Amino acid sequence: MTSVVICTVDRAQNLYDLLESIKPLEKDYEEIVIVNDASREDYKVDFSGYKNVTLISNATRKGLIKSRNKGWKASKGDVVFFIDDDNEVKDPYFFKKAVEILYTSHNLGVLGCMSCY
Repeated sequence: MTSVVICTVDRAQNLYDLLESIKPLEKDYEEIVIVNDASREDYKVDFSGYKNVTLISNATRKGLIKSRNKGWKASKGDVVFFIDDDNEVKDPYFFKKAVEILYTSHNLGVLGCMSCY
């Protein structure tokens, strides 16, 4: 099972843009876990159009690392992708290629990607 964990804080539009960028790739992951780190913004994102979304809201700011750990613990995947809310996935085969690399490279446990700004 493949999970996507997204941590967000005060960037609802960025979160929406990221979700829209991975929506076409739904066949390559089973769940999305979103950790909202006590945003001051009112997040009015309708998650019903996305595949299997779990929303976790921190009551107080925990920071990125603790939020990622919280998302990881809530995920069910044996492969977990951490994507920040200010990113978008442009490669239509991103998850599929990454999972293939992880499963065929027996001495590899962590995989990263290049960010383009």
